[in-house]
Amino acid sequence: MFGSSNKEIKVTKDFPIGMWTIPEIGYYGLTKDKALEKGFEAEEGVATYDACLRGRVFAPDGMLKLVFDRESKQILGVHIIGTDACELVHYGMDLVDKEATIFDVIGTLFTAVTFHELFKEAALNGNSKLDFGIQWQEVLGQLADGLPDAELSNDELRLRFNEIDTSGDGSLDEEELKAVFDNIGEPVDVEVISNLIHLADEDGNGTIEWEEFVTIFEVLRKMQVSGQL
Repeated sequence: MFGSSNKEIKVTKDFPIGMWTIPEIGYYGLTKDKALEKGFEAEEGVATYDACLRGRVFAPDGMLKLVFDRESKQILGVHIIGTDACELVHYGMDLVDKEATIFDVIGTLFTAVTFHELFKEAALNGNSKLDFGIQWQEVLGQLADGLPDAELSNDELRLRFNEIDTSGDGSLDEEELKAVFDNIGEPVDVEVISNLIHLADEDGNGTIEWEEFVTIFEVLRKMQVSGQL
């Protein structure tokens, strides 16, 4: 820095930033704007410090933000302002470097009464902004294990749908939907079908219409391609 060397130093790896201000600031990785510039379908999951017990008691003013890709759910950046931000940012750095997803964070058990619980709260907030969040991943993961023919074309799916829709009303109830999946692959548990209807039934009438039925397989294929199942 004092000109004692003519060698150009190249930074080959990102590093976390910590600012010991009041409040502290820590960040690592991409902002949402930078992620969008790089072609990611970026979204943010946000948790304020009062979302965890330690924050509510000791330091309610602050915020933790996870920037992630809506498609892959991969965490791209972590931004924190509040007490111990310069300590917390290192866990965020590890999440980014390991290409962890918000689903990974949601599935992590954090010790109670710690600021690290904010990572989970931010991930849950991010999940709530997705069209097909972790609930879909869990249900479709159970379905995918017994579906050797998950790559059926829409025409083939239409045939399967019509075969079961004996009433011809254009919809499938829980029993009929179970019959479709049982015929395509291995028998599916009734509870899985019930959860699937809860997720896919957009009009809330308790049955699955053709458009909702196709959506199930579109989401299934997308998650399989992205490695989420």
